Amino acid sequence: MSRNTNSRITLYTGNTYFKHPNLHWPGTFRPFSDYAGHVDILLLYTLNLETRGRAEELELIVQEPWRIGSKERSSTTREYIGAVTEIERLREGRGDFASEDEFYTYWRNFPFRLSPGIQRTLSRLVADQRAELEALRAQHQDDPPST
Repeated sequence: MSRNTNSRITLYTGNTYFKHPNLHWPGTFRPFSDYAGHVDILLLYTLNLETRGRAEELELIVQEPWRIGSKERSSTTREYIGAVTEIERLREGRGDFASEDEFYTYWRNFPFRLSPGIQRTLSRLVADQRAELEALRAQHQDDPPST
């Protein structure tokens, strides 16, 4: 097996679900922040086109994303957060960050691009969230004071 992955593994879509963890993005089960934790399950293999199964030397790695995160995007055309490419570092959970906080701070402040479609969705989600908050505040103001 090679010492590096052929391409950088994607950990998260950076400009939507990860960057705005309290919003419920379309196509997701729930907001990012609703989960108690996150893990990545990686299956590494060697491609062999000469065999029927085509995949050899299978290896399963399970790590928290921040432990294998790099300071590089996984794509030059998409806004994805990438993992380190060295297989030994993936196995050992030795990414580019010393802590989970460092990982979140770095990537939540990263200047991801927003397409016009993503910007429209983000604006709609923020407006929906604001409306829900205002409705809850109004409801709370109508509640009788507790004694």
